[in-house]
Amino acid sequence: MLIQSLNFGSYTILRPGYHEGKYSFGYHIHQFCELIRVMEGELEMTVDGKTELVTAGNIIAITPFQIHSFYTPHYCKIWICVFSNDFIQSLIPFEELCGRRERCYFTPSKALLSLISEYGFENLCANLGRYINEKPIVYTVRSVFHLIMSEYFKSVPAVIGGQSQKTLQRILVYMSEHFRENITQKTVGKALGYTSQYVANCFHGITGMNFRTMLNSLRIEYAKGLLINTDRNVLDIALESGFSVERSFYRAFLDVVGVTPGEYRRQKRSLTASS
Repeated sequence: MLIQSLNFGSYTILRPGYHEGKYSFGYHIHQFCELIRVMEGELEMTVDGKTELVTAGNIIAITPFQIHSFYTPHYCKIWICVFSNDFIQSLIPFEELCGRRERCYFTPSKALLSLISEYGFENLCANLGRYINEKPIVYTVRSVFHLIMSEYFKSVPAVIGGQSQKTLQRILVYMSEHFRENITQKTVGKALGYTSQYVANCFHGITGMNFRTMLNSLRIEYAKGLLINTDRNVLDIALESGFSVERSFYRAFLDVVGVTPGEYRRQKRSLTASS
């Protein structure tokens, strides 16, 4: 699973874009909110282990620290926008923003769709950089984000409880900061005040995967960047990424990526050279 480091932190970001045709993105997680508007076709979303087929006309709302993936079984046109929490956090407290809902999508009201159309909201998001000093436009974008999230919260009931989800959020943030170190399920639990078994139960109950799988995924994503962007040998990259021996790195890399580290490097560099 990919932890998107670009979508963590306290800085302001807004990343909108359209995707048309067949499209997929594997399991990933980030600190910021994400909206996906299904314009045509249908999109299969898996959020915190629950898979739902979302049809045209609906809006998907991904809140902070939700593990999610999506893919289009057939043709689909979608608008996606990841935005930092400061766009709406002054209006919706972060703790409320992180609250879990019974499903990941809602059907927007005619009034909301009318506002989105009237303001040319998607184009405003795409061009906000040029308007960043024009406060009325920035306020408009923030207000529409707030209206979308508010309508989602109003339309979809909250999940009662959710303490395990909050625990998992803490664990994932800690792992994203320490995965290159010699951490284990036990040491992470101890650092955060949980037992090893409680950490294990959190992982399996919410994500369906175990601690080791998550840790290897973090390390492999980091190693992939080193393989593409440096000429360091595989052993150095394995150690830098948190693996204690080269053999375990090869095995984990092959399991996650489907090819060896050396083959992955050759494939990516060949694509770069031909483009």
